Amino acid sequence: MPSSPVTRLLPLALLLGACGGGPKGGGETKAADPAGLPAIEVCQIVSPADAGRFLGEEVGEGKKRIDQRNEAGGIVVTNCLYSAPSYRGLSVLVRYSASESPPTSFDALKAAVAKGDDAVSGMGQDLLDASAPVQGLGSMAYWTPEIKTLTAYDGHYQVSVNADPPKGQPDSAQALATAVMEHVLGKLPR
Repeated sequence: MPSSPVTRLLPLALLLGACGGGPKGGGETKAADPAGLPAIEVCQIVSPADAGRFLGEEVGEGKKRIDQRNEAGGIVVTNCLYSAPSYRGLSVLVRYSASESPPTSFDALKAAVAKGDDAVSGMGQDLLDASAPVQGLGSMAYWTPEIKTLTAYDGHYQVSVNADPPKGQPDSAQALATAVMEHVLGKLPR
């Protein structure tokens, strides 16, 4: 199977998800669990029907690769990965932190990464340097064309969407990721 940007994003997602805590099983999307953290079911926020509509072809059930909770640290990280028969993929990673403040601007994010801030250090400086700010999504968002990933911060959430565009249409990746991001930001538990 060819290597897609979605599969190349998985190591970054695993790095962002390395926040401790054990896996927690599925269930319905709920406002919060007893620890006060939101129950985030990304594979329900972006259903197979949604993923198929975004990719323009039928997909199977989404697969969770990361589902971590750290109640003591107030952090939840989870994702969902969809694959289409044409080897196109869609990956959505959601990270919730009760205690960390999101970057206020793209420049603030770059400064935090440059100084090695633990909250954002999973992003490599080289990828961030190749990224560009995006307006109108959450409180701050940026596009990283090399890995076809759109990342947005909204309140306590950090959401990353990686989407493979149709073959021969590489310039449509950002528009596809933006449509998925708008969908996800509108459905996150608050």
